[in-house]
Amino acid sequence: MKEILLGVTGSIAAYKAAELASKLTKKGYSVNVVMTEAAQKFITPLTFETLTKHKVHTQLFDGNFEPNVHHISLAKRTDLALIAPASADMIGKIANGIADDMLSTTMLALKDVPVLICPAMNTAMYENYFVQQNMKKLNEAGCIFLEPTEKLLACGEVGKGALVDIETIAGFVDGMLKNASEHTHDVYANVGKEENSEVHEAAGKADDMAELDLEEIARAEAEKAAENFEKKLPKTIDLSGLEIPED
Repeated sequence: MKEILLGVTGSIAAYKAAELASKLTKKGYSVNVVMTEAAQKFITPLTFETLTKHKVHTQLFDGNFEPNVHHISLAKRTDLALIAPASADMIGKIANGIADDMLSTTMLALKDVPVLICPAMNTAMYENYFVQQNMKKLNEAGCIFLEPTEKLLACGEVGKGALVDIETIAGFVDGMLKNASEHTHDVYANVGKEENSEVHEAAGKADDMAELDLEEIARAEAEKAAENFEKKLPKTIDLSGLEIPED
């Protein structure tokens, strides 16, 4: 059984993560949820524990004896790391190597694991220069971003910042796990060592994803990567209008 690390951060979209956890569990994945302190202001750990049948991780040190280093053992058994919703704060922490809570520490302990990040925040925050630079840094390190959608946000404004729909996230998780071969791990391990690595990485992913009925997404990713490489902008995946069939 594949193990998914689902990180939930402080966002009004945190309640959607419960639906995502339920869907991934029903697909046969073992979902280990890690919540930040801010995420717990929007939804309780008990909700996720009920849906996943696993203990939710909220603190780096919970006071109970653990035979293994908690965040290290969790990172070692993770097959795919997913942060949904991902706040600007968490994106910044991971991009700059800050490990001050359970989620950020576990993320930094991952090795050769595909990472999928789904931002959700106010439009101005998402478009902020520093947030975009942090996303670019993570993208160059091999992380995949699913671009937020444009709709009426919690702040009352219409703009880009809403969490991408759950069906899309779940479908993309399926594709990434099926594609988690030696070739994929080589791509993540060697990002940045080859000239124009962003374009080569995206093209390689596109070749593999085409075999998984995700041809349209893969092609869009490769094309966007090439375009953003020239413009020096972070690469995100615009999945508006795409439909990903469930298995």
